[in-house]
Amino acid sequence: MKKRNSLIELYRFLLALVVVKSHGMFPYTGPYIGPGRIAVEFFFVLSGYLFLKSLDKYIDLPVKEGLFKFVFSKIKTLFIPLVIALPFNIFYKILVKDYSIGIWGYLWYVHDMLVIFIGYYFIRKFVKNKKAFWIITASIFLVAAILHVTPFFYSWGYIRAAMSISLGMMVSKIPPLKLNRPNLLWIALVPIQIIIILIFVFGNNLLIEEILDLVLYPLLIYLTFQLKIDNKLFNYLGSLSFGLYAFQCVVRPFEVLGLNNVWIMFGIIVLLSVLEDGFKRIYRHYKKKKLVTV
Repeated sequence: MKKRNSLIELYRFLLALVVVKSHGMFPYTGPYIGPGRIAVEFFFVLSGYLFLKSLDKYIDLPVKEGLFKFVFSKIKTLFIPLVIALPFNIFYKILVKDYSIGIWGYLWYVHDMLVIFIGYYFIRKFVKNKKAFWIITASIFLVAAILHVTPFFYSWGYIRAAMSISLGMMVSKIPPLKLNRPNLLWIALVPIQIIIILIFVFGNNLLIEEILDLVLYPLLIYLTFQLKIDNKLFNYLGSLSFGLYAFQCVVRPFEVLGLNNVWIMFGIIVLLSVLEDGFKRIYRHYKKKKLVTV
C-alpha cells in the first residue's frame, strides 16, 4: 500500500465536511464555513497533482485496454459509494419531479473529473512529444481559467475541472525545494493554512476565490507533499472523505419527505462512510491474507 501524506488526508476530510455543511446536512448551519463550491476546487487540483503517475502506468498499453484499465483504476475505490448514491439521485429526481436534474447530483464533480482525465489520456497517448504535451496542458489551463472568470462559464463543472486539474498537473512537475532543514517548509505552509481557514470562515468574493484556486491550493499541495507526515488518525479521517461527499445523495431525499433533521442526516452520512471504509479494509485484509497463503 502506498504511504499516504497524512496532512493531505486531513485536508480532504475537513474540506469534505465543508461541502456537507454547504448542502445543509451538517449540525452547524450558521453563516460561517463555506461555501462548499470552493472546497471542491481543492479536490480538482489534488487530483491533477496525482494524475500523471497513475496515467503513465497505462499509457503504453493498446488504446482500448489502456483506457479501460485507467478508468477502472480511477473508479474502483469510489465504486461502492457510487453504486449506493446514484440510485438515490434517481429517487430524488422522481420525488421533486424535475427530470432535468442529472443522475450524478452532488457527484457531478466525479463525472466531470473523469471526462477531463479521459481527455488527457488521449492527449498523452497520441502526443508523444513531451514539450508539445505541456504546451497543450498550459493552453487548456489558460483558456479554462479565462472562461472561469466570466459570468456565463463561471459555474460550468467542465471548465472548473479542466482549469484546476491542468494546474495540478503542472504543479506536480515543479521540482521539490532543496532545504537542509525540511521543517523550514512550515514557515511558508502555516501562513497559507491560516489564510485558507480565514477565507472559509469569513467568506470570500470572486477575486479571493480565484486567488484560492490558482495560488493558495497549488502552494498548499506542493508544500505539503514535501513533508513526511504519517498519522493514523488523519489517514483514517481521509479515508472517510469521499464517503462523506457521496452519501449526501442518500439523505438528500429526506428533506422532500419531511425528514430534514440535520443530526439524523449527518449521522447517516457518517455511519455509511464508516461502514463503507470498514468493508474495504476487511476486503483488503482478506485479499492480502489470501495472497500470502497462496
